[in-house]
Amino acid sequence: DSIFPGDLPFPEEAGEKPIIHKCSERDYHRIRAFSNTYLKNLVSATPLHALIKPKSQDAFTMGSLFECLVEDAFTTKDKNILRQKIAGNNFHTSATKFNERCAIRGDFSKGDGIRKFAEEWKEKNKDKVWVTLPQLMTGMEMLKSVLQNEGWSRHLRGGDWQVVVCWMERGLPMKAMLDFVYTSFDKKVPVDLKSCNGVQHKADAQSFGRQAGKYQYDMQAAHYMTGLAQVFGEDAVEPFVFLVCETSAPYGTSVYKCSEAFLESGFAQRNRAIDYLLDYLDHYGDTLP
Repeated sequence: DSIFPGDLPFPEEAGEKPIIHKCSERDYHRIRAFSNTYLKNLVSATPLHALIKPKSQDAFTMGSLFECLVEDAFTTKDKNILRQKIAGNNFHTSATKFNERCAIRGDFSKGDGIRKFAEEWKEKNKDKVWVTLPQLMTGMEMLKSVLQNEGWSRHLRGGDWQVVVCWMERGLPMKAMLDFVYTSFDKKVPVDLKSCNGVQHKADAQSFGRQAGKYQYDMQAAHYMTGLAQVFGEDAVEPFVFLVCETSAPYGTSVYKCSEAFLESGFAQRNRAIDYLLDYLDHYGDTLP
C-alpha cells in the first residue's frame, strides 16, 4: 500500500503547471494527491494515520447540507422567489445543489415493507449525504440567518463555488477544494463556510478562535491560499475569509478575515508537514510502514 491517498490519477496537465480542475466533489476526493486534511494529520501523526478518513458524523452532515443550501440560495437570481420559497418551507424541493448532494431520510423504523423500502432507498442514495428532516429544518434556520448578514452577502455575491485546484509543490502532487472564491474584486478572495454548534463553540471571535485552533483552520487557510497563488500568483490572492454560522438558536453569524499572525502559523505548520512527508519518502519510499 502507498502513502499517496486516492485512486484516480493526478491530472496530467497539473504536472506541467497549476490548474483549476473541473471535477465532481466525489472525484476530487479520489484524486491521487495530498490535501489539507492529509497534511493536517501529519502534524501530529504518521502517513498511515493521515490516510484514515474521519467517520461521517452529525457535524459533517450539517456542514454539507448547509453548504448546499447556501450555494443554492446565493445563486438564485430572483430574490423574490427565494424569499417566497423559504417562507413556504419548500426551498429545498427545487434547490439544485442540495438535491444533487443530499437526500432526505425518512423514518425506517416501522411500516409494511419498510425494510425493503429502506434497503432500496439506501442503495439509490448511497453516494449522497443522508439528511434527516430535523437536520434540514435546522439548516433552513441557519440559511435564514445568514441571508440577513450583509457580510455574508458581500462575500458571496460574485465568484465561483467549489473551486478545485491541482498543483505540484516541492515534487509532491497537491489538491484543494475551496467552498467559494470571491472574484468581484481584482484579486481572488478564498472563502470557507464554517458551522459551530452554538454551545461549546459560538460564532463570536473568542469562541470561534478556540474552534479554529482545535481544528487547525490556520493550516487550511494556508493550504488553500497556496493553491490559488500557484495558479494566479501570490499578489493576486487576498487573505482567507471564514463565514461562520451557529447550528443552534439564535443561529449567530460572523465574518472573519484571517490575520497575518494566523496565516503565519498556518504556513509554518504546513511547511513542517511537507518537510516530514519528504523526509519519509526519502527514507522509506511511498510504501506504508
